[in-house]
Amino acid sequence: PARTRLLGEIMTKLGPHILGNSSQAAQWLRAGAPVVKLVGNFGLAPEAATLPHRPIVIGRWVETYFDPNRLISRNPIDEARAYVNTYLDSHIRLNPGVSHWEGPNECIITDLPAMRWYALFLREFARVMRESYNKTAVIGNWSVGNPDYPMWIEYGPALEAVRLYGAVLGRHNYAGPDQSTWGYLLLRHRIDNDMFSAMGFPDLPVIITECGADGVPFGNPPGQSWKDLYGDSPEGAERYCREILLPLDNELQRDSYVIGATVFTSGDLWPRHNIEGRVGEILIADTMAADFPPPEPQDGATHTVTAGLLNVRLFPWAGDVMPPFIDQLVFGERVHVYGTYRDNDMLFGWACVSPDGDRWVSIRYLAEV
Repeated sequence: PARTRLLGEIMTKLGPHILGNSSQAAQWLRAGAPVVKLVGNFGLAPEAATLPHRPIVIGRWVETYFDPNRLISRNPIDEARAYVNTYLDSHIRLNPGVSHWEGPNECIITDLPAMRWYALFLREFARVMRESYNKTAVIGNWSVGNPDYPMWIEYGPALEAVRLYGAVLGRHNYAGPDQSTWGYLLLRHRIDNDMFSAMGFPDLPVIITECGADGVPFGNPPGQSWKDLYGDSPEGAERYCREILLPLDNELQRDSYVIGATVFTSGDLWPRHNIEGRVGEILIADTMAADFPPPEPQDGATHTVTAGLLNVRLFPWAGDVMPPFIDQLVFGERVHVYGTYRDNDMLFGWACVSPDGDRWVSIRYLAEV
């Protein structure tokens, strides 16, 4: 199924979430997926770290269930350090190609004291990851629809960790075909961002560390897979992409603070959720981008980056694969634009940020100063 691209930078924010072994997910990553999440098996990390577009590589070790509600009598700083030492230390040292490491997964917070405790835990977790390992912490990783909105009032220390230690916020977004639920399920990160902005933390970087179709909410039991909702057939796979995944990707393109999203899941460990086959083929094809010629560089104005992170890509393009991601600009950075390119099918287009004409960014995230 085709879709209308919304931005000049023709790329996807979707990437693979891998449980077990998956040759197709590796192919998707090589095609240009911007992010990959490896759960328990980090064998793809060395290759991912050498790919020219430099995808973000997230690692998660499957720990025993972590429940902050039962730990509030303990010191959250000590517990964060113990968590890293117990579950992650050896994996971090053995897998240098993993750039981002997740903390606890899908905690359920039931009251404000527990949220305050957990926020302090996450801030220390992010500090240890940055200062002891020089890795980026992915914190939160909330299950779909969680936590309840009033809990955010105590989440400030975790939000501070994003600014202090370069952490990234993680959460899981799922929904079924009923689009009336998308605002608080499939696109829940937008509500969170509005609330964090009111707390003084606007547009913090987010990675959707799980996303896709689920039978939530109300009458449908959670945990239903896309195959339960759409059927395990090529036609069902195409409907899933057309009705959930590609529209989600289009929406994420509007949110500059969302770095990427990993689709649950590829690999042989969860067969009912496995997207290998027709879904994977569609996502790989969607990641590929068509070629177009760069313009002749010419002097332009100085601009300011308005995105949390903005990928710099190398031209000219080679074949049908998107130009390699070779660098990043950060929010507020000033750059000189030497020329722009936009054809009639592009809403925004590209900006050249080097005098030799080989470094380009999406002009969508630049503001003239």
